[in-house]
Amino acid sequence: FDLNPNPPVLNISKLAFVTPIRSVVANSVSSVITIQTQSSIGIPVNVSENTLIQLSSSSPTGEFSLVANPFVPVDSVVIPKGYNLVDVYYRDSTSGNYQIHASEDPDQGWINATQAISVIGQPVPPVISEFTPTHGQVGSSVTINGDHFAGVTSVTFNGVAALQFNIVSDQEVTATVPPGASTGPIIITNAAGADTSESDFTVDPGAAFALRINCGGPAYTDHAGNQWAADKPFSDGSYGYVGGRTYRIARSIANTDDDKLFQSEHFSMKYYRFTVPTPGIYQVKLLFAEIFYRDANRRLFDVIIEGNRVLDDFDIFSVVGADFALERMYEINVTDNILDVAFVRVKDSPKIAAIEITGGGVNPPVEQIDRLVIITPARTVFTDSVTEVITVQTQSSLGNAINVDQNTTLYFSSTSGSGEFSLTQNPFIPATEGILAAGTNQMQIYYRDASTGTPTIEIGENPDQGWQNATQTVTVLQPAGPPSISDFSPTQGTVGTQVTINGANFVGVSHVRFNGTDASNFNVVSENQIIAVVPANATTGKIEVVTPAGSVQSANDFVIEQAPAGEYLVRVNCGGGEYTGTDGRQWQADQPFQAGSWGYTGGRTFHTVHNIKNTNDDPLFQTEHYSMRDYKFTVPEAGWYHVTLLFAEIYYNAPNKRKFSVALERNIVLNNFDIFAEAGHDAALSKEFDVYISDGILEVKTFRILDSPKFSAIEVKKKGLDKKIAGKDRQNYQQNEVPERFSLSQNYPNPFNPGTEFRMSVPRTAHVKVVIYNQLGQAIRTLWNGSTAAGNYSLRWDGCDDRGNPVGNGIYLYQMKTDRFIATKKMILLR
Repeated sequence: FDLNPNPPVLNISKLAFVTPIRSVVANSVSSVITIQTQSSIGIPVNVSENTLIQLSSSSPTGEFSLVANPFVPVDSVVIPKGYNLVDVYYRDSTSGNYQIHASEDPDQGWINATQAISVIGQPVPPVISEFTPTHGQVGSSVTINGDHFAGVTSVTFNGVAALQFNIVSDQEVTATVPPGASTGPIIITNAAGADTSESDFTVDPGAAFALRINCGGPAYTDHAGNQWAADKPFSDGSYGYVGGRTYRIARSIANTDDDKLFQSEHFSMKYYRFTVPTPGIYQVKLLFAEIFYRDANRRLFDVIIEGNRVLDDFDIFSVVGADFALERMYEINVTDNILDVAFVRVKDSPKIAAIEITGGGVNPPVEQIDRLVIITPARTVFTDSVTEVITVQTQSSLGNAINVDQNTTLYFSSTSGSGEFSLTQNPFIPATEGILAAGTNQMQIYYRDASTGTPTIEIGENPDQGWQNATQTVTVLQPAGPPSISDFSPTQGTVGTQVTINGANFVGVSHVRFNGTDASNFNVVSENQIIAVVPANATTGKIEVVTPAGSVQSANDFVIEQAPAGEYLVRVNCGGGEYTGTDGRQWQADQPFQAGSWGYTGGRTFHTVHNIKNTNDDPLFQTEHYSMRDYKFTVPEAGWYHVTLLFAEIYYNAPNKRKFSVALERNIVLNNFDIFAEAGHDAALSKEFDVYISDGILEVKTFRILDSPKFSAIEVKKKGLDKKIAGKDRQNYQQNEVPERFSLSQNYPNPFNPGTEFRMSVPRTAHVKVVIYNQLGQAIRTLWNGSTAAGNYSLRWDGCDDRGNPVGNGIYLYQMKTDRFIATKKMILLR
């Protein structure tokens, strides 16, 4: 588009068969044939009024119908206003090779749709000559060769019907081994008869399983070649729905190459039930699209798989909007041969576009307890003082936490003759053992010692079960004298400023206070230096340092300054406490969200003591928050913010175990995200994004696909580029250097709802005009029009026309034009 002086208009220029058929048996009805109105480059374009399409065949006996059963002959069909698709069916009583045609009436100059079709004579019984492979698991694909396979109605494996098969040609059929199949012959049937293979197909044990259902629709082969079976009611030994109705549209669906899967749906059903070959672990993929409602909170429902509620108050539109493909994947343990996917109405009818079930076979091996590990070690303590909590955990050889199945006695010992343990910190009651309760994996203990030194503490099981014991070296120190402060720098700063405090006897520091307010984030660098971060709510006053030997206040005040307006920086150690990075950056402790602040909603925490690759800040990635609904951040003003998300897969040690999506301000920025697949086990991974915030709240939302979403840390900071200028939709961000050339960026997000951003660069003072056009080439909104100084600019469109009225879904064009430069780009609005 960039070289076109006028914005391109997407007009209809042709009709096309987009799901063409190549052959049909004489006197039989074809599979569905879809006719579509398209632009010259193949983009679907809706008709602006009801449009009559004439149908014809070069065969004198060829006929068309709008429905397959009953077949009612018609010679024309109508594409409704606002649509671009219509479905028809074909039959012919005369064998031969013909051409079928579709053309508009009256003639508008479109290129007609033409398709060659072979009509095969009356069927004769099929003949099977061979099949490959000769053995396989349930879910395996088998190629069957022979003759007269046109019009095949069923393929069975030792009497069990294949739920998915495809007629490749008159000499080849591919079929998927169905659940419940056993070793035996293959039988192929058509209208004229059946044939049985001479040899058996052997069904291997431990069978894998794959079944894909086009809910509410017919059989379908997707762009990757996967076969989706037609929807049907449940019957014993097979699959299907219980209750409900179907609905279908012809509009295009965003975020997929397989619109057909999402244009049909089954709604108001009680459940889908699937017969699976064996108990085991199965992957369940649910496909959705909101093709009826155009706003949020109109449809809410729950989904329960095998008794596990995987979706709660699920609102498809709230997640992705209308006519937008959405997937959710779950790993489910099936203990019998039936997998149930139940739907519970909350508000209006539950619905599903398609379901995929894969996996099966034997259950994965169960991890066993291999060792005891101290996961929160106390490394230093003063004589006769009690340590912070020491947490010991039962783990597998892979480092995963494993619960004990019965009450288990753990003993405690120290190489120091004066070392003692207790199950409580206050009062400290000496103990030599404790009970780890059945169904748990952690015990908390405390330690104290009257003698200085570096004793080794040890925790083991009693009686011995072969586990590796947990050991830890502890340094026991003699308390120093009271601390003293000689100076600190800087002497003034804002909340969050890092302050270096110099002095003596900074051993065992328990508190650093700014005019009485505790600094939650400080680091004892040495006996002579502390680095502390000025806490929130601190006021001008003395700095105080507290140790077991006493406390001291600085001679001078630290002066609190007010932060400049518009600055914003928050770093969160998700699932962990305050942390100072090796680069000096300060990370705050995790907290729940409160209005006017930041934090998480829901979820739990997990941590490990494994070393983390790709980072010098292991503690930041050794903790995590998972299963949360979202994190929210209250920001000071509208504008561009830079978001950094930190991850590490510290639980699973293989890909395809955890997948999730992340949205910033309802824009999906990570889709089907698999941390292990990108970085491996125990490896740091960082993802960075720029996001525009208009409502004062940044929402970082997660969506479970396969197991729980998780974050290790999050950083949000205001980009120092934004400077408001006149106009609701415009912002100018001036950078230090002047751009070298005129340019127009692609908008983000795209598709979008309700608003989107794009940037333009102006290398010299010029008259610049930026206009939004609809698909008909009509100007609907002028975003910028006037003399513009050299610089870089950010523009926002709120999805409204010049009168302030919201515009509808569709493709829009935005054009930047100067006296010597013009650029036009495409964007998609999906409400």
